Amino acid sequence: MTERKEASQRQKAGQKIGFISLLTNLLLFVGKLSVGLVSNSIAVMADAFNNLADCVSSLVGILGFRYAARRDRNHPFGHGRIEYVSGMVVSIIIMMTAVSVGEAAVDRLLNPEEVNTTIIPIVVCIAAIAIKIGLFFFEKHASKRVKSQTLNAMARDRLSDALATFIALLSLVLAPHTDFPLDGLLGMVVAVFILYSGAKSFWDNLELVLGKGLSAKEMREIREILASFAIVEYATDLDLHDYGPEARILLAKVHLAADPETKEFKNEMMKIKRELNRAFGFNETIIYWPPLPDKKP
Repeated sequence: MTERKEASQRQKAGQKIGFISLLTNLLLFVGKLSVGLVSNSIAVMADAFNNLADCVSSLVGILGFRYAARRDRNHPFGHGRIEYVSGMVVSIIIMMTAVSVGEAAVDRLLNPEEVNTTIIPIVVCIAAIAIKIGLFFFEKHASKRVKSQTLNAMARDRLSDALATFIALLSLVLAPHTDFPLDGLLGMVVAVFILYSGAKSFWDNLELVLGKGLSAKEMREIREILASFAIVEYATDLDLHDYGPEARILLAKVHLAADPETKEFKNEMMKIKRELNRAFGFNETIIYWPPLPDKKP
């Protein structure tokens, strides 16, 4: 299978999973917002807008998969970095949502209102938690299958969403049994949770736009993988060129312990590249070495 076909399959799979996530989060938003309005719970409504922000994030992911693999004369490695910029925009939207929700929660804390809890809102929140955990496993498996950092990040966010929904569920269960404005307090907790998620996402995407390199741990593990093959004596320079989630290229300078002109050497080199791709999701690995000294006659 050619690299172009692999990229096309990855693009189709990513868009399909993105659409599933978009529709799921849209349904959760409508369901939670309805429950929040009926029960008069600011914590549940805050969690609903968290799902609305996830809808925007899923939409950005779909567009990212659609355009990242496109290449032209001026952009030979594609347009993948636009996904990082879009991620920053989404992060700003999430933080603005958190501030708006936080203001409503503070108002509820200062001016408490009764929370009307019935069995239906509780069931909806429990179902939402189960759906989010199911999405986590679904997207985690998909990220490994298509080797996508974007889907992996989306999967991690699902567990955070499940925790936010659990906090909203606590509000529904406990608020009617106390005079303390617990709903407003837990609404603020959800708002802070959303704000932290948005700020972290913004910083992570900003680092990628600026050109984030390999961590010390990644460099150590890559050197260990290279040194585990008999044809490599040791590795010196390691450099990551990140042109987007689907165009991450590793450059590795190594010193050889075998003749590079043999067929066995070339076979081992292919195994090294496959192993690095499997372990780190590099879309391409370029391994080079200093010129061998001239052989004496």
